[in-house]
Amino acid sequence: MTTDQSLPATTFRLPENLDLRGAARLASELHALRGRAICLDASGVASIGALCLQVLLSARITWEADGVPLTVVTPSTPFMDAMRLFGATFLAD
Repeated sequence: MTTDQSLPATTFRLPENLDLRGAARLASELHALRGRAICLDASGVASIGALCLQVLLSARITWEADGVPLTVVTPSTPFMDAMRLFGATFLAD
């Protein structure tokens, strides 16, 4: 994967409801941003399901493998509660 480290980080606002219906769309939108540093704005997240969590975890692993930053910024309380429930608080570190 070729990356352009000179580009500024792209802020990607996560949807309010990260549910089963939104998983494919989330995966597609993140895939389109591959190779760019991303700040995932989780401030508006009200709920998150396991499939969307898998998409986010996969994106984190992919970005790490590409050597490109992917961070979660301003996580909402429901987002952090879900991360604790799933044992994935490291995603928002």
